[in-house]
Amino acid sequence: MVFLLDEHLSSEVAGLCPARRAVALRDWRGGVLLGQSDHRLLEEVARDGLVFVTFDLATIPTLLQEMAAAGRNHAGVVFISSRSFARNDHAAIASALNELHLAHQTDDWTNRVVFLRKPTAR
Repeated sequence: MVFLLDEHLSSEVAGLCPARRAVALRDWRGGVLLGQSDHRLLEEVARDGLVFVTFDLATIPTLLQEMAAAGRNHAGVVFISSRSFARNDHAAIASALNELHLAHQTDDWTNRVVFLRKPTAR
């Protein structure tokens, strides 16, 4: 399982994750999908089997419903709520993604949607 970080997430988050666990949109495919429609982005992410990570709770849920209604699958989406994480708390986001990966890396993520949870205290 590889996470693809939406363009509004810092590439620093990917850098704080172990190698090949997360990639920033600006680094994936040379950044060619930066600024493209969310619809196109979700289609391409699904094609590559990446789990999409985003703060976008406004448009992505509607697009996922449209995909489901059309019988199209996605490879998983992780929503991040700004109530749980500050956008600039890169370390906490990366830590939570790492925990999610370790707990569910062998699961089938097809059409799975989850909200990222705060990392557990150690």
